[in-house]
Amino acid sequence: MTNSIHILIIEDSEDDIEMFLRRLSKDGFDVSFRHVSKPNDLEEAFQEGGWDVILCDYFLPGVTWQEVLQSWAISFSRNCPLILTSGITDFDSALEAMHQGASDFISKADLSRLSPVIRRELEKTEIRRQKERAEAELKDSNLKLKLALKSLKNIQDQMIAVERFRALGEMASGIAHDFNNALMILQGSVEEIESQRAAPQEIVRKMRTQIDDAASVVRRLKDFYRTSPASEETAVDIDAVLQDVKEFTKPKWEKTVAEGGESVVVEIGETSESFVWADPSKLREIITNLIFNSCDAMQETAGKITLSTRSASGFVEIRVEDTGPGMTPEVKARCLEPLYSTKGPDGTGLGLSIVSAVVQSFGGKVLIESEPGEGTVVSLYLRRAEISELPEPSCHRSISELRPVRVLVVDDEPVISRLLTKQLSSLGHKASSLTNPLDVTKVMETEWIDLVLTDRSMPEMSGDNLAKLVKALNPETKVLMATGFGDLMIAKGETPEGVDLIVPKPISLEVIVDSLEALFPVCPDSVALSG
Repeated sequence: MTNSIHILIIEDSEDDIEMFLRRLSKDGFDVSFRHVSKPNDLEEAFQEGGWDVILCDYFLPGVTWQEVLQSWAISFSRNCPLILTSGITDFDSALEAMHQGASDFISKADLSRLSPVIRRELEKTEIRRQKERAEAELKDSNLKLKLALKSLKNIQDQMIAVERFRALGEMASGIAHDFNNALMILQGSVEEIESQRAAPQEIVRKMRTQIDDAASVVRRLKDFYRTSPASEETAVDIDAVLQDVKEFTKPKWEKTVAEGGESVVVEIGETSESFVWADPSKLREIITNLIFNSCDAMQETAGKITLSTRSASGFVEIRVEDTGPGMTPEVKARCLEPLYSTKGPDGTGLGLSIVSAVVQSFGGKVLIESEPGEGTVVSLYLRRAEISELPEPSCHRSISELRPVRVLVVDDEPVISRLLTKQLSSLGHKASSLTNPLDVTKVMETEWIDLVLTDRSMPEMSGDNLAKLVKALNPETKVLMATGFGDLMIAKGETPEGVDLIVPKPISLEVIVDSLEALFPVCPDSVALSG
């Protein structure tokens, strides 16, 4: 059996080199080699590398075997065996050499051990290399496993978050229904106050805005069921929005008192008197969110929050600037990520991510400037609405133009059924109400009913089943479903059989008029309201 071997021979005797080569050839080795004897040549040979074995004379001119060993250990990390050879058999010298790292010690007087030692060292080297490769592969596998586990943990966290959102979404549907019923009563009361001549109109306006915003927040619960909620964009007076938000958030920032006893101050700086394309309610909500974030950041040291706007090449920049502690680079890099929070258990990690998502849905972008100790500036860039693009004021037909209709209101909440009946009557319609849908059959068998206005969630009979019943009793009777689930149903494209139109609660007089226009158009070319 012939073994190819590439040897570096460090030797100053040509005769000894010839003796090594004859012995190895005799023992079956096919040898290629390089011979060096000077220190400079030795360094070059070590840099060349690729040696299977190094044979080094114990006594060399100009360099000691210890220096050769040191250089060898650095260059080859002991992955190439180095065997010392000597014409003098000295047991102590052999022990010392091997103690300092030499693979073996061979006497030139007896080369019978040369080939067996080389074979043994080659095997050991191969085993060591295999072990190192296995360890490297194991290390790589461990790293991949750690990354996989980290990825799995992230996926698990996301799944938990998704499950949490799903559960919250299911809870939200019930909350939306109950909350919208409460808002319905508040809205009806405000409209009743508004109709009085001596009503304080500014206070009424603020109350209506707050009710509309609360209703919009509830409508956003439908986002649990939709991946891309559509934005109802219109041209918004951003300066008016900033004034409203400052007023609405006053209870929060006035009560944010730092350790020194000073409270946070909110000011409106320079403004550009601009309009932007946005959903006004969502815009108020995200600016409110930013003010609350700034207040939370200034719990220890009170400061100032400045709201301002300026033009920016087809966009309007809305700036929310605070003098708080600022963000570290790490926090700034991750602050827009969903579920990332620096507030511990008190934070959801959704605030800024929602701000970013809403702004992007308006075709804008969010930029954040912040340095530790230098405060934070959050800039919202929204598309400018030019004056020529502003919509004309909407014109509804007067109440007198609407044909009076006979309406039966069915809602298990007595207050809401009475309120709707009163609103319809104020519009000139003949309205009556029931709180038990099981009584509808008796009424419709004795009276002509043009419209049944029904809730959806009722204990005795659902609005879905009531709609089927109404159409069975009289196919010409319209069914208007007014429900706290309205936005969720519209978002999911869900229209129960027999229902002609769905409107979400709370319902204003304007919505009632729009609904009646859609269901009972005065002229054939009237445009129906989409539900």
